[in-house]
Amino acid sequence: MGLVKEHFYYAEADAWKASPEGRAESERLAGEREAAAAARVRRETVWAARHPGEWEEWKRVQLLLDIPLEFGTDNTFDFDDFLKDVGRRPSADHHVTRVDTGKPYQQGNMTWAAPAVEPPKSPYLNVEQAAAFLGVKVQTVYNNRRHIPSLPGFRTLMFDPKVLEDLRASPRFMSKRLSAKRTH
Repeated sequence: MGLVKEHFYYAEADAWKASPEGRAESERLAGEREAAAAARVRRETVWAARHPGEWEEWKRVQLLLDIPLEFGTDNTFDFDDFLKDVGRRPSADHHVTRVDTGKPYQQGNMTWAAPAVEPPKSPYLNVEQAAAFLGVKVQTVYNNRRHIPSLPGFRTLMFDPKVLEDLRASPRFMSKRLSAKRTH
């Protein structure tokens, strides 16, 4: 649209807003918005009181939701829709996660997931544990790495307690070099 036409358009719109009908329409729309906002606050208060655990997850997931915008429709994904989609929270430890991690958080792609289970304790010792097992400082383990066999395939140094036990009983471990650096 040209600049002159744009000025005429906005001048006409401003004139209508200044008219008594325009002011009345603006006040009516403002009142409707306020009433809708108050109704929304009442609904959210009821939801939060009836389903506190689910409401907490809804507030967390709401920031992650990818809701497609469809113009001309009033499709909203509300807490009621969320509750119908995922159901009640099985326990206080459960949280909402995606069914298909390749898709965003959206209606139909959310479910309750149990908390992650801790991995089983490793039968192997890390550097700090190996130093405590041998009764030496951590730096002593690092300095003598070539003499202390570690397990291959680990990112961090991991030691087999059986091998460390054999090392502790060996004459090399009892040498002055290692025994001088003992902590006890």
